[in-house]
Amino acid sequence: MPHGGQRTILASRARFRLLSAGRRWRKTTLAMTISVEAALRGQVVLWGAPTYDQCNIGWSEMSRAAGGVADFNRSRMTVSFPTGGQVIFRSLDDPDNARGHTADGVVLDEAPMIRAEAWYEVVRPIISDTQGWALIMGTPKGRNWFWREWVGAANHADSMAWQIPTLGVAIRDGRLVRAKHPLENPDFQFAEAVRIFQSVPQKTFEQEFLAQFIEDAGLVFRNVRMVSTAQPGQPVAGGRYVFGVDWARDYDWTVISAIDGVARRQVAIERFNQVDYAFQLGRLRAMVERWRPELIVAEMNAMGTPLVESLQREGLPVQGFTTTASSKTAVIEGLALALEHNGDLYACDHFVEPAYLLGNIREQPLIELVASDRQRAFGQAKRDKLPRYCRACQVRFVCNGGCPKNRLIETPDGEPGLNYLCAGYRAFFSHIADPMRFMAAQLASGQPPANVMGYMARRDAELARGFATAGRNDPCPCGSGRKFKDCHGRLR
Repeated sequence: MPHGGQRTILASRARFRLLSAGRRWRKTTLAMTISVEAALRGQVVLWGAPTYDQCNIGWSEMSRAAGGVADFNRSRMTVSFPTGGQVIFRSLDDPDNARGHTADGVVLDEAPMIRAEAWYEVVRPIISDTQGWALIMGTPKGRNWFWREWVGAANHADSMAWQIPTLGVAIRDGRLVRAKHPLENPDFQFAEAVRIFQSVPQKTFEQEFLAQFIEDAGLVFRNVRMVSTAQPGQPVAGGRYVFGVDWARDYDWTVISAIDGVARRQVAIERFNQVDYAFQLGRLRAMVERWRPELIVAEMNAMGTPLVESLQREGLPVQGFTTTASSKTAVIEGLALALEHNGDLYACDHFVEPAYLLGNIREQPLIELVASDRQRAFGQAKRDKLPRYCRACQVRFVCNGGCPKNRLIETPDGEPGLNYLCAGYRAFFSHIADPMRFMAAQLASGQPPANVMGYMARRDAELARGFATAGRNDPCPCGSGRKFKDCHGRLR
């Protein structure tokens, strides 16, 4: 039985429906229902997904729902109905997989993970002749083509877009609170949402659970897809391979990366999510059988420990590692580098000076320079050398002390290493904190953030009344902690 949010989208008559929804909202179930109903009316539906595994999730769900009604041809990945309707499943890792088809409707599952050209050059033309419909859905992955289409839906009468969290929640003062959303998945437990919130970075939670579009500039690594150009390799005789494994299940992606230890490059990668750990171990074993790695370095956080122990009992060359919030920060910050035309590698593009020269990539492998103790110490120093004044600051979470190149002045108590922009940062971020918190709460509860204008007008009116009656030596009504004559009273 569809939940209320699914029924809302099922009832929409828009030709183009764009759904940004959190994990476990049951997007695939919705798409399966729409596709089966269309096929029962005699329509042909093309179901596209970023990988074969993702197609298989939709295929499996449809086989459970229509197994006694339709004919499932696994070799052709086609489901045929007695009405003449069909659902054709295609992996769009290569957009040409969908060329040559004509359809009355298309489903793009996990659309943010699908390349833009698959939609614009292949799938969109497929429904042009038939004036067909499209359901484009997924959990956001930055502001890519899916985001542009989602935003653009507001400008077209035949389009509708939704942004729906897995469960209605709000983040207040660093805690997760319940804030019911009319289109949420009512079967998802709030306690589970809290547990996830406590175990992942906030930006990850906002993207994966609240279905928010997080700007690429705010992510740890930017333009990843643009620079990911390596092609898969083949095992070679005498090759020496190492695997890296990062486990996940529902709200992130498990990644298995194969590295050629001789050529020092990635030769294979597997990534998947929303599958159980038994399946993940099977995928890893299949890669091991093919590449015969000398070492498998696998994460031991959370569920990683029993998985690593299980693999070790099988005799596989597995070595576990554990990461923490502080160790991840040090690693990431240590990856900011500057490479000169002659091969010289410096710790940072703001410190291209002899004291920060790590070495030359013509003389030493890049990976060794990046992982050197010297570079690691440089990254950690960005945090460890913050003055006490900075570490106690209430807006440090925004600026983190700023770039070391700007830490040129002393703190009020004489300690060196303060960012010369500090006063401006503190004033600005303190000033906007209240309205920003208000807008965040409005957005999280499904209300328009523009309500902040009324909120600010009411607040300003209240302050004006306070200013009118405040004495020169009274605390300023603005809450700064200073006397009125030294704060807003100076302007009178």
